[in-house]
Amino acid sequence: MADYDLTRISPQRFSEMLDRLHKGGVLTDEEFTQLSQIRPDLDREGIDANESVDLLDLYSQRTQKLARQVNDQPGDAAGRASLTAAQRRLDWLQKLALVHSSPDSIGLDALA
Repeated sequence: MADYDLTRISPQRFSEMLDRLHKGGVLTDEEFTQLSQIRPDLDREGIDANESVDLLDLYSQRTQKLARQVNDQPGDAAGRASLTAAQRRLDWLQKLALVHSSPDSIGLDALA
């Protein structure tokens, strides 16, 4: 994880990181699938595969925007589902960033 700074990572490097974590048994198939959905999100944002992006900031902003939309339209089930998915991804990104910042003091099994 020390090689992957989620505040300055390209979509290509992010996919590489996920593959390594999955192949290493750190991420379950379900977690890998959930986190892999970040890549299409980045593509929709128009972020090039080699362009550096701050994933924590991007998902913090996305979650805030979706929360405002849900508050404005409380009956929007699709909006609530999008907010829940974005929040889950942000939670995972924050956990992975924590491991990156303190690789010696936090084991990857603390991510669960």
